[in-house]
Amino acid sequence: FGTRDYYSGEILNVDFTKPTEAAAEINRLIASKTQDKIQDMVKDLDPEMAMVLINYVYFRGQWEKPFDGNQTHKAEFTVDETTKVQVDMMKRTGRYDFYRDGENHTSVIRLPYKGNTSMVIILPEEGKMAEVESSINKEQIMHWHDSLSRNSVDLFLPKFSISAEAALDSTLKEMGITDAFGDTADFSGMSSEVKLKVSKVSHQAVLSVDETGTEAAAVTTMEIMPMSMPEIMRLDRPFLVVICEHSTKSILFMGKINNPAAM
Repeated sequence: FGTRDYYSGEILNVDFTKPTEAAAEINRLIASKTQDKIQDMVKDLDPEMAMVLINYVYFRGQWEKPFDGNQTHKAEFTVDETTKVQVDMMKRTGRYDFYRDGENHTSVIRLPYKGNTSMVIILPEEGKMAEVESSINKEQIMHWHDSLSRNSVDLFLPKFSISAEAALDSTLKEMGITDAFGDTADFSGMSSEVKLKVSKVSHQAVLSVDETGTEAAAVTTMEIMPMSMPEIMRLDRPFLVVICEHSTKSILFMGKINNPAAM
């Protein structure tokens, strides 16, 4: 009951002595909970396993200011010095929180979702991606967030869908979580009969962006625009995306879009 009440979790009984069938059963559950966005997350189960702890996040957001699909057009996106690809480029002119950071060679825009989350897009100047990536941290992101101000912007944003997988064992150990992986692990609160330790931690994230947000239908909204010339933000080269929750300023997702066409 504690798993369900405190963590919104579920307990699924599977037979690890049949690893293929067990993996399929677990993957069906994950797929059903993420609208089939995350599939085949669990692989290579060991028959000696006693338990698998799975954490997944499915983010479904609708833009507060949707894009008009009729404005979407084919455009060129420069992946690197030798590669250009064709993408579906969305376009919208509107009032956005925007900041041009000359000192850090970036342009930053915030696209609000309905509710209490928003996507912050960071576009480094040409040739400056490595420099921006090397200096980025939570304080830098908060600086950009706090420096935003309302501007008229001509925004060109490619549709994209990205998926990333990572093994977090070494990352967690570097953060100081070491006992859980060794023979001194104490999971007696979960099982007093069988001595448990963590053998593997896997993470997968999926993020899709289109005219309406991530899913669902949109309505057209009108905005009153001032007469001044709008800023132009054309995302036609690699950029960074951060999805933030407003009340806690927590980062829910963070990623780099190198090639929107590689779906």
